[in-house]
Amino acid sequence: MLLKNILMARSKRKKWFLENTDMALLCVDQCLNLFYKNNEITNDLGLYSSFLINGSWVDSHRGIWQIQIKNDVLYITVDWQQYPLRQLWQIRKIKQGFNWTVYTDIKEEILIQKMQSGMMLNEQYERWFNGIEEGNFPDFCDSWCDIFLQDINSKVCGVSGHGYLPDIICQNLRDGQVLIQNMPQNLSRSRLLHIEINTNSEVQKPNRYKHFSMDFFISKDKEKSIKLKDDKIKQSLMSKYIEEGKLKVVLDNFKIKVYWQDLELTANHGLHSALFVNNEWYDSSKCKINIEKINQNCFYLKLNWQPLPVEQIWQITIKDENSFMWQVKTLVNENNLDIKTQTLGLILNAEYKEWFGAYEQGVFPEEFKDWLPVIKDGSNAGVGVKKSGHYPAVMFKNNCAAHSELIVQNGDSNYQSRFIQAIKNTKSEQPEKEDSNYDFSQEITLIEDSEQIVKHLEKKMDEIIMQRGIEQGNLRLLVDGQKLRIFWKNKELTTNIGMHTAISSNHQWYYSGYLKVDWQVNKISNDHFKITLNFEPFFPASQIWDLKLAGGKAINWNIMMQLKKTVSIEERKTGLILRPEYKRWFNSFEQGLFPEAFTIWHDVIRNRDGDVFGVFPEDGRPAVMFTVDGNHLSLIQNSDKNVNGRALQAQILEIDETKQYQAREFEFFKGKIEIIESEKEIDRFVDESKPLVLKEEAIYIYGDSEELSDRIAGVCEFADKIEKIKNLRGQNKGIKIKIGVSRYNFFKLNEIVQFVLELLDIRIDLRSLKLSAMPLKKLRRNFIEYLTELRLVLAKTQDIELVLADSLLFELITSIYTQVGIENERQLLRLLGVICEHAFIGPQIVVIDPYHQCNANCVHCWVHTPKVTHAKGFYDEKLEFEQFKKICDDLSDLMVDKIIFQGDGEPLLHRDFFKMLEYARKKGIQCAFFTNGILLDKDIAQRVVNLGINEIFCSLPAGTAKAYGQINAKQKKEVFAKILDNLKYLTSFRKKMSKISPRLVMTHVIHTENAHELLEMAKNDVDIDADVARFYLIRLDDNIQFLKLKKKDIETIKATLPKIKEYIKGKRIQLLDTTEFQLAHFEQESGAWSKDIFKNQGCTLGWNFSLIPASGAISFCCHLRTVGYLKEKSFKEIWSSDEYRRFRYQAKFLNKYKDAKFINGTPLFDEYCEHCDTHQVIRDVWGQFELYGLKKYLL
Repeated sequence: MLLKNILMARSKRKKWFLENTDMALLCVDQCLNLFYKNNEITNDLGLYSSFLINGSWVDSHRGIWQIQIKNDVLYITVDWQQYPLRQLWQIRKIKQGFNWTVYTDIKEEILIQKMQSGMMLNEQYERWFNGIEEGNFPDFCDSWCDIFLQDINSKVCGVSGHGYLPDIICQNLRDGQVLIQNMPQNLSRSRLLHIEINTNSEVQKPNRYKHFSMDFFISKDKEKSIKLKDDKIKQSLMSKYIEEGKLKVVLDNFKIKVYWQDLELTANHGLHSALFVNNEWYDSSKCKINIEKINQNCFYLKLNWQPLPVEQIWQITIKDENSFMWQVKTLVNENNLDIKTQTLGLILNAEYKEWFGAYEQGVFPEEFKDWLPVIKDGSNAGVGVKKSGHYPAVMFKNNCAAHSELIVQNGDSNYQSRFIQAIKNTKSEQPEKEDSNYDFSQEITLIEDSEQIVKHLEKKMDEIIMQRGIEQGNLRLLVDGQKLRIFWKNKELTTNIGMHTAISSNHQWYYSGYLKVDWQVNKISNDHFKITLNFEPFFPASQIWDLKLAGGKAINWNIMMQLKKTVSIEERKTGLILRPEYKRWFNSFEQGLFPEAFTIWHDVIRNRDGDVFGVFPEDGRPAVMFTVDGNHLSLIQNSDKNVNGRALQAQILEIDETKQYQAREFEFFKGKIEIIESEKEIDRFVDESKPLVLKEEAIYIYGDSEELSDRIAGVCEFADKIEKIKNLRGQNKGIKIKIGVSRYNFFKLNEIVQFVLELLDIRIDLRSLKLSAMPLKKLRRNFIEYLTELRLVLAKTQDIELVLADSLLFELITSIYTQVGIENERQLLRLLGVICEHAFIGPQIVVIDPYHQCNANCVHCWVHTPKVTHAKGFYDEKLEFEQFKKICDDLSDLMVDKIIFQGDGEPLLHRDFFKMLEYARKKGIQCAFFTNGILLDKDIAQRVVNLGINEIFCSLPAGTAKAYGQINAKQKKEVFAKILDNLKYLTSFRKKMSKISPRLVMTHVIHTENAHELLEMAKNDVDIDADVARFYLIRLDDNIQFLKLKKKDIETIKATLPKIKEYIKGKRIQLLDTTEFQLAHFEQESGAWSKDIFKNQGCTLGWNFSLIPASGAISFCCHLRTVGYLKEKSFKEIWSSDEYRRFRYQAKFLNKYKDAKFINGTPLFDEYCEHCDTHQVIRDVWGQFELYGLKKYLL
């Protein structure tokens, strides 16, 4: 009573007091303080609660309190006038402390983000503990300071006393996470110990909730405190696990883990569940979990799936020391919630290396990339992982009637673990709230004896073969649902639907393994069965598959099809899908590697002539060879990610005259699948069916000119060989001539064959027999047909033969056409042209200079700088519209991608400029143009947007009006604002019309007069909503040497670029890397930036770029290097000429031919190449060689 008297006497205000031996609670002025003996051990508000509502914290001190003590229980009611909330606090005495329980009444719906209940403790407390972790409080500062806790879900926490301060041990009896903090010293020098509940910003519905309950114990006896803390921690832990023998299942920080002899078998979240709702996955790792332990071998878990209106009940029961049951019931609180899929399973340690399922087994991939299912099993046989070191095998199976599809998966790079899961596609069938049956009932068994798994798999395989399979030796064939699967030595060779047929009718595919096709198996003998497939009602047909094993290594496969009525069939296939472990393929012509990635379905190769194709042995699996008859086209394909396999298929493509099938029975397919263990057998088939024989003794010719033939031969012998052929011909002696086929001549073999035939006085016009390179997807097929036609010509003579002189030719063709898409076809063909030194099509970009007049005189311009004058006739030069039309027609025929109008003047000054744009767009050519922006008013802006112009490059060499006026003396500085307004209108009108083009590229030529304004330029670019900012170091010539960048200018540029990158971060604009390339190679003395780079690497502009000045002198690049004159020949003729071909070849080997001269006498390499204006085009091409893996073919 002494303590009570002392405390009650401290204030005349009304107070309430609850005493328990040496400790007491004093309630006064909306504060509840805790005392031990005569000393307060709390601070400020003492025991309190708070809410986070609309981003603001509301605490109990601001509430209206009603207090009473009844039967030694302190009752406190707290109301908040501005919120529909009420809290009821009940505090009762317990041995060595108090129990504090908080109920919250929600009167109407309210969004509460977080709730806290806890105590503010005396600032002199120095040490805290949380479960088994502990530490010192940091010093106070002016901000909130959280203590980092490893286990925020611990149920036991507190502070250690010293001096007059006792130990305080708190045991959380409800949900919530521990939060230990220092308050800011300017608010209250208090240590905070509280429990926080995060509601996930969920609207709280009207109801009474028991949010908080805590026992807190107070003691000055250290020995008793330590024992009490240890007992509470042990009590908390005991409620979280069940065990028997070596097996233990533990709830640890919201993760359910499985242990075997204290070795954790699980990983990541351990036992987990997931729901697929409204096209989004939710998993149990984010659920709130309440645990109720029933006995030593069983506990219940209740999972709250907020924000979903779903609860799950898990019952986990240990059966014996080797197994446990896991039963799950899902309760849905809203009838309209559409749960399409439910899963649950185990995430296991990556130490597990092998998997098994039903009758199958295998090894997990070494790398963790994409989610990869290794097996799906709809049976009750069970799936799992095999024993690995000290880790026992784990078998996962359905129990009783709770049937689910079982799956074993390899995790991705984030989840580097093994997954075993049960899956149910519930669709619209929702679990009944009152149904007591479990949605899942799984049995998990741990097995230490590896032989037990082996016997289990053998038993299951034998059972299935007896029911629906055939076997002979090591070869087994079995029907699994709607799949026909091939096994060799109990290892599956097929995947997905395995052996299958497919029919395309009216552009709809019907697969034997994907629809609900009815399969009836008639087992005739142990090595022979017939399968009847009924496609109705989806397709009016049935098939009978007759399958018989032969010699223990072959499957004879005959298919008859019965059509019930007349149908249209455009295409039909028969084949098998093999496992992704197969890496290499072969056919009658060649062999190669499958692509590593499974992206989209695409042909690896198409062979019209070969009837034998397959895959090489891999990963302990034998080779598989598929033999088809001559009526079928052989397909080798790589599948997409969903199928994840290699496809071998026999295909028949119907034409309009044959695609109508009458109701009848006919032979659908006849072929053979063979298992081959030796690669030598495959080599024999490949060697016997090569499309081109290898080189042998004869006179070899590689081209129809000395230049080409000697290029391929590598020696100068063309003239001698031609002389030899003529001499032998004159002596009537037999001549054996071999035409060597190479990457440098395969596209013009008709010309070479005609040339050789004429040497033998055989006159045949082969000019019409050309190789069609487009569509590029069919290049390989077209080339084979091209060879076939030429062989027919050469069959008339025994003296000439086509032979393969380039071992990489077919690999190159395959590398090209297998990467073809809609967007890259032309550019891939140009890359092939660089490799083969032949222009298959026109350049990617043609720059046209339409007019030499300009309304500006920028100091850095090579043409209009004030210090330079030209003859009057020069300024009047322009490209007339009629001449442009002829050029544009040629560019369209040559498949040029883009015309850029740029050059020695302002394109918008040309009176017919828009007629040129319109004509080019009608021809299907993209258009772009350079402008200084002065004339780009609203009318022009609207016209270019509506016309579909691809890009506008605006040259603006200043960041301020002042600098603009100094650089461009012809215009007033006020024009600078006009240009910005013009550009703003352009981008705003484009946006208004919901278009993405023209793309606005701001080009800033940087020199000593504007190097200090880069950041201002970038800010202007962002302000006008430009798409790209491009800073370009000035290219010097003799007329503008005074603008050369000084050392301090370069330092300024280097210092400003990072600021620009930071400024545009998160904004829509893109910064091109041209400046970084120039700075990386900048030479101060000369101002050059490309120096010897392209001389050593080679110049590819001859296939990708051409310049047409107003004068009509076609130039190889942006500097005037003339390759022909439009007044003499058309652009198409010039592009295809021998002169242009020679310049391309020389530029490819620039260092070797650097002194070669163009038509106008300009050398191939000069000082202008050291600051190459088209370096970005060249760099892009070399980057594409890297991207497509084609660099190795460049010789």
